[in-house]
Amino acid sequence: VLSPYICLAMFERIPLLVLPLILLVFLGIPRSNAQCPIVTVQLADSACEGDTLFPQISAPTNLEHFEWDYCAGDLLDAPTVTNFGNVQSALTYPRQITLVEDGNTWLGFISNLSASTIYRLNFGSSLDNNPTLDTLNFTPSGANPGNSFSKIRFRKEGSNWYGVQVTEQERMIIFDFGNSLLNNNILASVINNPLGLMDNARDIVLAEQNDSVFGFVINLASEDITIYRFGASIASGPISGFNESIIEDSNLLNNRSALEVVKHCDDWLVFVSSFFCHTSARSWGRY
Repeated sequence: VLSPYICLAMFERIPLLVLPLILLVFLGIPRSNAQCPIVTVQLADSACEGDTLFPQISAPTNLEHFEWDYCAGDLLDAPTVTNFGNVQSALTYPRQITLVEDGNTWLGFISNLSASTIYRLNFGSSLDNNPTLDTLNFTPSGANPGNSFSKIRFRKEGSNWYGVQVTEQERMIIFDFGNSLLNNNILASVINNPLGLMDNARDIVLAEQNDSVFGFVINLASEDITIYRFGASIASGPISGFNESIIEDSNLLNNRSALEVVKHCDDWLVFVSSFFCHTSARSWGRY
């Protein structure tokens, strides 16, 4: 039995082979040739202290988003670890943690083995701060959510914050936090095995393309990955159209535990960790 302690670390490198890892590549939704954008940035060659700089991006013109990072290579630094222990002696069966910034406040949401409890860490304006903790107990509508090993994935739509989580009992929980993740009165609804595609679901990841939100769910029992389509909002759960199970291969997905979805250039890549698969594989598909 693991003690309910929290460690916060800045990692030196991401050890991709700590657990056997599977790389699945979905070439665009729909398929397109993968080409990384060539970005041209123009910046004044001199400035005085206190001056405001206005970088100009001249190409390409269809960027979805961008970030400025003036500290290249920081993930190569040696990590420092802070052990917070059992914060306020409140944690019982913590499972996963998701960090979210709401306004100027950093929050960490820890899922519990019982999906009817969420722990909320409040770091204030900086993740360097020691967090306080609130225990959020709620009664979802629809059904008992059961037990979960899944992260809670968050999405802000307009002024409202929503979250989604999956459980072992083939249920999907939709959270409505209202206009602030600091709200204590959470509305939650449970959808029983949406479209019949879950089988001991372990985790969900959200991805967005062409104004539609997709949820990738990894199933332990059926050894596959389900793609759900939510449309423009996750508030009401999955909608019909483009919902399917993929990669039904026990040699690749035997006892998998978690997944992550990343868009790199024009390709969608899905990373899956597995306890018992001692190989890495890459699958190409048109999804």
